[in-house]
Amino acid sequence: MAVRFINVDLDLESKSPLDYLCLELSSGKDVHHLHCGPNGRGYSATLECANGGETCEAESVIHRFCEAIEALDERAMSEWKAAHLRTFDIGYEVSGSDQRWNTQLRHATLTRVAALGVSIAFTVYPADESKTIR
Repeated sequence: MAVRFINVDLDLESKSPLDYLCLELSSGKDVHHLHCGPNGRGYSATLECANGGETCEAESVIHRFCEAIEALDERAMSEWKAAHLRTFDIGYEVSGSDQRWNTQLRHATLTRVAALGVSIAFTVYPADESKTIR
């Protein structure tokens, strides 16, 4: 079984616009937004951190997100707190399924994430076997 970390998305939902928050989070070089706007039920946003290379893992990306969130100004933090959904969605790609695999997030990371009011989700994508070089 081959498991490959893809990235961590930050998914947000709110009854009010998230535009300023998205602008502030993506003002640095590490975070950019994939979507920010109305979603039919209110407003949503999906942001991601630039992947730090082959050795990058979920925990390091989550810490980079936390740094950006903790540095928000008062207006952006107000939009952050107004969001009713805040989730780090950790994505992995998996091919084959005959071996055991696990990963962990350390206590310090979970404590930091919980202090920001963020949930954690895991999404596992099947590998596109047609892209495998034989």
